[in-house]
Amino acid sequence: MPQLDTVTFFSQYVWFWLIFVIVYFRVVINDLPKIATTLKIRKKVTEEDQLEVSKVLEVSAIERKKVEESIKQCLATTSVGIAELTAGYQKGVSAAMTELNASSLSKANQLYIDSIVKLTAAQYLLQTAVKGSAAKTGVK
Repeated sequence: MPQLDTVTFFSQYVWFWLIFVIVYFRVVINDLPKIATTLKIRKKVTEEDQLEVSKVLEVSAIERKKVEESIKQCLATTSVGIAELTAGYQKGVSAAMTELNASSLSKANQLYIDSIVKLTAAQYLLQTAVKGSAAKTGVK
């Protein structure tokens, strides 16, 4: 059996170590520095990307706060406008009702005045909302 021949052991042992040492030094001298350089570059690029992401997140948080404040101010203006509109609508309806009760066409007059008051209220609400949003965005 040739694989058990002890005469060839030394030759095989020498060739194994010779090839192993050549491959080992080639990897250590040529390949490992390239791999280390690539890893350092990747780490640096990753750190720069993380820095950019953190900057973008900070800017987006600031912008989000500005938008939230604008929405709050717009809602406050709208709620004031709706309150004024409701008060005016109630005053108008009660005044119109007292006048209509005195007239002979009270039901027709009541419907007419209700529709006029509703249209006026809708126009006022729309104007208030447009003015409020234009003021917040700086548009004239």
